Amino acid sequence: IKYMYAVEDLGSTNDFDFNDIVFTVSHVRGKENATVQPLAAGGVYPATIYFRNKSDEEKSYGEIHSKFGVETNVMVNTKAGTTKNSMIKAEPFLVKVGTEWSHTAYGESGNGFSVKVQIPKRKDKVVTPYVPGEDIAPQMLVLSENWLWPTEKTRISDAYTGFGEWGENYTNQTWVNTPNTNLVINWR
Repeated sequence: IKYMYAVEDLGSTNDFDFNDIVFTVSHVRGKENATVQPLAAGGVYPATIYFRNKSDEEKSYGEIHSKFGVETNVMVNTKAGTTKNSMIKAEPFLVKVGTEWSHTAYGESGNGFSVKVQIPKRKDKVVTPYVPGEDIAPQMLVLSENWLWPTEKTRISDAYTGFGEWGENYTNQTWVNTPNTNLVINWR
């Protein structure tokens, strides 16, 4: 099963486009490792993917921009008009998640995946998966593998008009099915 992780590195203080760090996680139940595929880096701060396993060992899997071979201030795969053929590619990597890992195993550390963002002159910001039902604005969404992320500076609520309804009722999952195709990256 493959899931898309869409991260907003600054929360609602800027563009709220959920393309600052985008990656998929593929895992087959019973296997020790999951495959992580970086897809986009729309933020300009150093951001590193981490995984914390059940024995509470946290491991860094590298800064997202470096996965694409670009400097931190370069946005990758978020510009309007980006297509599957024009995308900058990054190599997938393995993460040891354990045989029983699940994308919905929420708890203190979410489902184990997190992103740490380094903002100058501020404490590092740790972003974990949004737990449905929490009364906070999400900063990391775990979505279907086919989700299309918004273009740079496009608020998620403009790219997906049903996003606000989902915010009011998280059981309404249909918002992901109706993107404004002019405002998302069609990477499929």
